[in-house]
Amino acid sequence: MAEIYDPDNDPGGGGSHHQGPGEVYDPDVDPGLGSTRTPGPAPPKPGVLSSSWQSILGAAPKLWNEIVNPTPFTASGPPGVGKQLAEGVVRGVHDVGDTPSTWLLRQFGVGDTATQRTAEERQRFEQQYGDSTAASIGRAGGQTIATAPVLGAGGIAGRALAQAVPAIAPAVSFLGGGARAAEGAGVVPRLATALGTLGAQGAVTGGVTGALTAPPDRSLAEGAATGALTGAAAGPVIGAASYPIRAMAGRVANMVDPDMANWAQKAKSVFEIDIDPSKLTTNPSYKLAADQGGKLPFSGVDETAQRRQWQGAVAKLFGEDTDKGITYDVMGRAGKRIGGVFDDVANRTTIQGGAPLQGDLANIAMEMPQYGLTEAQKTPIKAQFQNVLNAFKDGNGQISGKAYQNLTQTGGPLDTVIGSDDPTVAAFGMKIKNALDGAFQRSAAPEDQAALTEARKQYRVLKTVQPLVEQRGAMGDVNPSGFQQRVIEQSKRFDPSTGGFAYTGGGDVGDLANIGKLFFSPSPDSGTAMRNLVLGGGAVGAVTNPLIAAKIAAGLLLNRGLQAGIRSPAVGRSMIEGTLNPASRGAATSNQYLVPGAANLLGVGAVDQLR
Repeated sequence: MAEIYDPDNDPGGGGSHHQGPGEVYDPDVDPGLGSTRTPGPAPPKPGVLSSSWQSILGAAPKLWNEIVNPTPFTASGPPGVGKQLAEGVVRGVHDVGDTPSTWLLRQFGVGDTATQRTAEERQRFEQQYGDSTAASIGRAGGQTIATAPVLGAGGIAGRALAQAVPAIAPAVSFLGGGARAAEGAGVVPRLATALGTLGAQGAVTGGVTGALTAPPDRSLAEGAATGALTGAAAGPVIGAASYPIRAMAGRVANMVDPDMANWAQKAKSVFEIDIDPSKLTTNPSYKLAADQGGKLPFSGVDETAQRRQWQGAVAKLFGEDTDKGITYDVMGRAGKRIGGVFDDVANRTTIQGGAPLQGDLANIAMEMPQYGLTEAQKTPIKAQFQNVLNAFKDGNGQISGKAYQNLTQTGGPLDTVIGSDDPTVAAFGMKIKNALDGAFQRSAAPEDQAALTEARKQYRVLKTVQPLVEQRGAMGDVNPSGFQQRVIEQSKRFDPSTGGFAYTGGGDVGDLANIGKLFFSPSPDSGTAMRNLVLGGGAVGAVTNPLIAAKIAAGLLLNRGLQAGIRSPAVGRSMIEGTLNPASRGAATSNQYLVPGAANLLGVGAVDQLR
């Protein structure tokens, strides 16, 4: 049988390279006569940073695709996204542990075996999860968790060294991301210093992280170099990119005026009142988002409810607990309870006259000529002197508790003088009452004296807030600005001329008055937010267009989440801490956690670009 000539099988010069099934013919590698071209130069490999940024830019869509279209679990395929993340975290922790363990085993002469085993474990992970973005992120997270103690210990050691050797403190601060431009420096020097110190911090943390996570078959220097390069670039970028998020979380230094921060801290520490962050910050964008967004429908913001926390603190000053505001019922309970204390102590107390009371009354009488009182002014004051003297004369130098109450009761002759429109007459009437109150206090039993002191404090606050409750008691919404004004008025009436609100701050009641005025006064509503919603066509269009209605609903839902976040008490506390302790805030603090993760994530495969 004649053979058919097959040029593919011809071993001679006329034959050609045998092309296997599915193999594409490439004349550049043809060993036969067809090899007529010289292979061109290989395309240049991307640099470490270029490859790193390309990988991170592509990570988000890859992860989203894996979430939307998860790869089903098979014997040869990877499990779901959650499992991939978890496996990545475990692998990342092992990556860090492998470095010191391998080094230690090498000291005992078994390092090669450990290196081979580690390489095999990493190879198995890469085979199953090499294309998984979720696993890569998890791995970076695991490496970050495992390196955190080392970086933390290094930070502590650096600060201790800076304290021991002040000359190196500026360098330590620069490498730690905490350097600041000189006070009064311009925008450019401040920006340059901030970017430089964050870059230095990134290089340090990235370098340490890269060294700790270097594979056993590569040098620590190689891993450290890659980590330092990535960290130096990532530090400023992460610091700038994370600013809006850190600002929303209150983790930016000096977001609050220092005086406001001190008042807010007192509100929380002394009175257990949380301050809405929108009332604290001086950032105009933050305030605008909170103010206008809080006035939209479904925002979840209730400023009346926020004021009730403050009103509850005021109620505690006169002995009542309430979370519904200061209502008529709250005032009624307090009045009966405080009045009961006075009645009980008066019923078992006999008030003694004697030297102390006589001396107090004599001093008041000697003050009167100093004021050049007219006869019209003297008459009511002398009448009250006479009433007191007659009561003690009739009681042989003492009076009963009931007689004391008759002399000082609300609406009685002495109380009428105290309430005179003439401030001089009112002041002398108050002096006479104070003398009687002092005699009552001294005459009571020791245990009753403490009860009387507390009851008098509570009674003063009760009378201070009384006119405000008369106006708004139905809802219990006492006006904070009105309360401050009442505290000032009461101080002028009852306190010494140089011992009142302006000189002492008014104690707890004065502090609450200031806190209420600063943070809880009702803010005016210009109607801009609702006007924009309606006149912008949204409300009208939503009636006829379901798509517009859906967009408005989604926007309102997002706004509700935004308001819950930016008005969170935890954010407010963070703002306060960032003002009173600014060193605890800023990009340096967050970057010490974010940069290692970026160095790990961006460094995956980056060393290969150097080899």
